Amino acid sequence: MLRSACLLARLQETVNELLPECALHIGFESPAWSAVGTETIARLHNYLQRQYPEAGARYWRARSWGLLIWQPIYLAVIAAHRCQIVLPLNEMGQDFPASGIPSGVLFPHGEFTQGQTRACVQRMAQDLMQGCRHLYNAGGASGLTQKNAERVVADCVVSALLMVYPARVDGLEELGNTWLTTMGLEGAAGFIHYQNAAGESRLALDKKNCCFRYLCHGRASCDICPRQTRDQRLQRLSEAST
Repeated sequence: MLRSACLLARLQETVNELLPECALHIGFESPAWSAVGTETIARLHNYLQRQYPEAGARYWRARSWGLLIWQPIYLAVIAAHRCQIVLPLNEMGQDFPASGIPSGVLFPHGEFTQGQTRACVQRMAQDLMQGCRHLYNAGGASGLTQKNAERVVADCVVSALLMVYPARVDGLEELGNTWLTTMGLEGAAGFIHYQNAAGESRLALDKKNCCFRYLCHGRASCDICPRQTRDQRLQRLSEAST
């Protein structure tokens, strides 16, 4: 088993490679990511309202919830699949600058546990879902329905797996199903098969929820927007890979 210092170094190196915008800060006491105060949540929501007044409440709700949960989810997926580390998610906080948008995470110590990938997934998937439910019940979703909030969680999990394994096809859906089943989110998100411009098989997120980013001035719907037909999504995914 590797010592905590080695595990921390491995995690930091991998996060810097895959997710450089998410800085890891060690030795900082803070509320857990799932226990942020209502004032912090309101500051984030108000920031989005000021920045995108034209987008409306549907966008503000979906975006603020996604911003509150994406860092813990992405870090858990990276830790499990690239580092074989169990993160102490119940002790991890998030760094909130003046804007209210989470930027980086805070750990009170650098003591991490090594484990087999499947064991890491089982432990952190349960901790993530428990944390997301706690945050939702505390008002973190700002009016988003529980069903839609859970779909955003599932989207983040699948998106994180696609980031870790950008060219993998075989077995990736099984990994996604393991995460989602453990979290009680079966069917809340999935994968869509497509061929890139080179004719290679690839996977993308099969979203069930719209993020409403097209409501922001100057922005279009995403390639995988569920408001499109399947054929439209496949065409846009192929075109985006050129």
